Amino acid sequence: MRQTPWGRDTALVAVTGWGQSEDQQRSLAAGFDSHITKPVAPNALEDLLTSIGAGEPLLDAPAPA
Repeated sequence: MRQTPWGRDTALVAVTGWGQSEDQQRSLAAGFDSHITKPVAPNALEDLLTSIGAGEPLLDAPAPA
């Protein structure tokens, strides 16, 4: 996907039940821009989408409180 013109700049977020540090590292190594562990807190998802829309670098979303 990253090798296509339409996918080159697409933000990819892994949403998964696996949240250990090594799981997050695997997601990033696989080409995802961010890793969110389920259950996803609505405010964390909103913050991530706002960051994407503002062109800010993506960071790992915090775990739900």
